[in-house]
Amino acid sequence: MEAMQFGGYTWPINPETLQVRQERQVVSYKVPKGGVLLQDMGFAGREVTGEGVLLGERCLAQYQALEQLLRQRPLGRLTLPGRVPFDAMLCSVQLMEEPGPAHLRYRFVFREQPGRHFHPPRTQAAVVQEGESLWEIAARVERTVEQLLRRNPQIRHSGDVEPGQGVLL
Repeated sequence: MEAMQFGGYTWPINPETLQVRQERQVVSYKVPKGGVLLQDMGFAGREVTGEGVLLGERCLAQYQALEQLLRQRPLGRLTLPGRVPFDAMLCSVQLMEEPGPAHLRYRFVFREQPGRHFHPPRTQAAVVQEGESLWEIAARVERTVEQLLRRNPQIRHSGDVEPGQGVLL
């Protein structure tokens, strides 16, 4: 499994829990005669929260490296296992209990930097998995189906993919 990374720091042990919350910014306006109008203000960015443990003699030093990132360089590239990296800000790190000599429990919060998205290099490709559709690949790599169809003229329709087939991203 891929290690979680942020701003030059690589987690020695991936967090035990990891939640990724996505939402849109929506504003509601009251209109005459009791109605409500909703206005879509766009993608609000992801919030990533998690908890984990650090083990070994260097667990406190590893946690202090996270604190240092929070103070000195809170904005960086966040890589989560199995997800496309994106720019995020480290918003908080917190000790959950008094650290032991070789054990430390912590939690963290990241927020995506709105408007700044990392896209894989154009030479990257995905391999279609069993039961996977072009729609699912597009969602996973943060592209539209139309973009993938343009990059892959050999695919005539979104349903024309087979397991093992390469798809240029």
